[in-house]
Amino acid sequence: MASVFSSLSATSTTLKAYETALSITQNNIGNSSTPDYAAQQVQFDSLAFQPGNGLEGGVGDATAKDTRSAYADQSVRTEISNLGTAEQQSTLLTNLQGNFDVTGQTGISGGLSSLFNSFSGLSVNPSDPTAQQTVISDAQNVAQAFQQTASALTQASTSATQQIQSEVSQINSLAGQIQQYNAERQQSGTADPSLSAKTETALESLSEIVNVSATTNADGTTSVSIDGQTPLVLGTQQFQISAGNVPTPTTPPPTNPNGTPAIQILDSNGNDITAQVTQGQLAGSLNVRNTVIPGLIGDQSQAGTINQLAQTFADRVNTLLTNGNISSGPPAVPGVPLFTYDTTNPNDVAQSLAVSSTITPSQIATIDPGPPVVSNGIANQIANLSQGTNAADQIAGVSYTAYFGQLAGAIGSQVTSASNNVSLYTQSVAQAQNLQTQLSGVSLDTEATNLIQFQKGYDASAKLVTVLDQIAQSTIDMLQ
Repeated sequence: MASVFSSLSATSTTLKAYETALSITQNNIGNSSTPDYAAQQVQFDSLAFQPGNGLEGGVGDATAKDTRSAYADQSVRTEISNLGTAEQQSTLLTNLQGNFDVTGQTGISGGLSSLFNSFSGLSVNPSDPTAQQTVISDAQNVAQAFQQTASALTQASTSATQQIQSEVSQINSLAGQIQQYNAERQQSGTADPSLSAKTETALESLSEIVNVSATTNADGTTSVSIDGQTPLVLGTQQFQISAGNVPTPTTPPPTNPNGTPAIQILDSNGNDITAQVTQGQLAGSLNVRNTVIPGLIGDQSQAGTINQLAQTFADRVNTLLTNGNISSGPPAVPGVPLFTYDTTNPNDVAQSLAVSSTITPSQIATIDPGPPVVSNGIANQIANLSQGTNAADQIAGVSYTAYFGQLAGAIGSQVTSASNNVSLYTQSVAQAQNLQTQLSGVSLDTEATNLIQFQKGYDASAKLVTVLDQIAQSTIDMLQ
C-alpha cells in the first residue's frame, strides 16, 4: 500500500514539473518577437529510483535555464558600436562636405575662379570702369564665400558640441535604466528573463553611443563600464559622466588663446576619460568636433587650413597690388590693398575677410613698374594665380585653387570612407545578431516540438495519477 501512495506522490510531483515545463514553453512562444529575449531551456530534475528503498523516482522539478550567451551579446554590442561611429561620422562629414564645392561654380572655389577671370578681363583694358567694378564685386564675393564657409564650420562645431552633450545625456539615461533593472533583480531575488531582455536592449542602445563592456555579477545584476575601465553601473549604483571644455593650458600658453577649446569627457570624479571613448556615436562626434573641424577653422593650437588659405591668398593679392601702380604719373601713384582681415586672431581670418572699405574701382593697381613698365602686368599676375607655379604664388606647394581642392578632396575621402564603413558594419551587425539568435533566440519549431512532448508527458502522468488513484481506492475498499 505504501508503494502505491509513494508512486502516486511521485507522479503528482512529475505532473507539476510538466506544468512548469509547459509554462516555460508558453512564455518562450509568447516572447518569440520580444527584442533581446533569450529562450529559456527546460531542465528536469530526475529523482532517485530505488523501489526497494521506497524511492519511486520521477521528476522533482522543472527549472528554466537561460540560453543567453555573454560572448554573442558582447559581439553584437561591439559591432553596434562600430556602426554607430561610422554612421555619426558619415552624417556629420556629409554636412561639412556641402561647404566644399570643387566644381568652381559656388563657394570659395567659384569665388576664386571668378576673381581670377575678372583680373584677366581687367588686363585687357586696365582703365575700363566696368572691368574695375567687376574686380571689386568678385573680390567681395570671394570674401563673402570665405565668411560663409567659416560661419558654416563654426555652426557645425556648435552643433557637434550640442550633439556630444545630448549623447552624454543619453548615456546617463540608459545607465540609469540598467541601474533600475539591477534594483528590480535584487528585490525579486530570482532570475527574470524579461528583465534580462530589457537589460540587453538597454546595453545595445548604449553600445550604439559608446563602447561599453558588461559583466553579470553573482547576484544576477549587470555591471557596465566604458572600454572596461570607467564604471557607469556597478550593481545598484550609477556613475554619471559629463562633457566640458578642455581647460586652457598655462604652461606653455596656447598658440591661439582665443581659439575654441576641445571637448572632453569626464567621469563622475571629473577625470578626463576622452581617450577611452573609441567607438560609438560619441566617438564619431568627438572626432569631427575635436579634429576635423579645428583642422579647417582652427582652435587653440592651430589657425586652421581655411584661415591659412584666406590669409595667404589675401596677403599675396595685397602684396601684388601695393607693389604695382594705379598710374605712372608723374608722380607714380602706388596701389592700395584690396583685402582686409582681423590680424589679432588667426582663427578669425576667414570670418573677417572683406574688401577694404576705402578702396574704389579706379584704385585697382594694374601697372607693373618693372623695369620694364607693363601697363597690365599686375592684373596679369593676379589672374595667373589660378595656376600659380612660383612659390610666392602658392600655398603648401600648390595654387590656391588646387589647395582648396585638396581640402575638399580630403573631406570627400573621409565621407566615402565613413559611408563604406556604414555598409561594412551593417553587415557585421547582421552577422553578429544572427549568431546571437542561433545561440539564444526562440525557435518556434523547437518550442512546438517541446510543447507536444511536454503535453504528452503531462497527459501520461495525469493518466498514471488516475490509475494509481483507482488502485489505491480499490485497495482501501478491499481492506474495509
